[in-house]
Amino acid sequence: MTPTLLAEPTQRPPARAPEPRARAAALSAIAEPDCSIAIWQRPVDAVVERQAAHLAASEHLAIRLHLTPEQIAAGVAAPLTAQCAALSAMGEWLADMQRLAHDFASLARRLAGQNAITLRLETVSDDGCRRFHVDRVQLRLLCTYLGPGTEWLTEAQVDREALAAHQPNERIQRWGSPQRLAPFWVGVLKGEVYPGQAGRGQVHRSPPLARSDGTRVLFCMDV
Repeated sequence: MTPTLLAEPTQRPPARAPEPRARAAALSAIAEPDCSIAIWQRPVDAVVERQAAHLAASEHLAIRLHLTPEQIAAGVAAPLTAQCAALSAMGEWLADMQRLAHDFASLARRLAGQNAITLRLETVSDDGCRRFHVDRVQLRLLCTYLGPGTEWLTEAQVDREALAAHQPNERIQRWGSPQRLAPFWVGVLKGEVYPGQAGRGQVHRSPPLARSDGTRVLFCMDV
């Protein structure tokens, strides 16, 4: 059974342009063999939150990009705004996604030997992914800018046999309530394809939106 490790910087980072060292300290905890999820508990940036809410009210986002190292280094603003012109007015939000893309790409290159990433930015207004599951990826970064964040289970809460047998959530979750990423928190999760992680990937799900108000704005990156 693999315990779950929570990671966060030793000092609370400022809302804008946090220290790279603080970001790296939190997210790099995923490199530990007994860590299946690393969480950077960062505060809400009110400006970025307003920009995400404004766009969510006017646009349906369903952006999916495959980015090379050169594109990541040049910045994610150009490929994102090519998909959604309204993002061009969201400078602070674009800068935040660029920092996360840079950090995740560096992490993926070091831990998974991957130089390219798949990026998604989407609005979610249904319960399309309510079942607890493990991703068929090596690493996944999740950040919810608006609405409830991703829910996840500690290893002690998971019945892996029920998970493998595609049983309902009530069978997969042994006890208690799911953990949840708060808005703006950044989580890096190990998937089934991460070396040595087969059968031990981090179990998680999208939050049931029927219990909440509004729409989620989700930023996701995979390798």
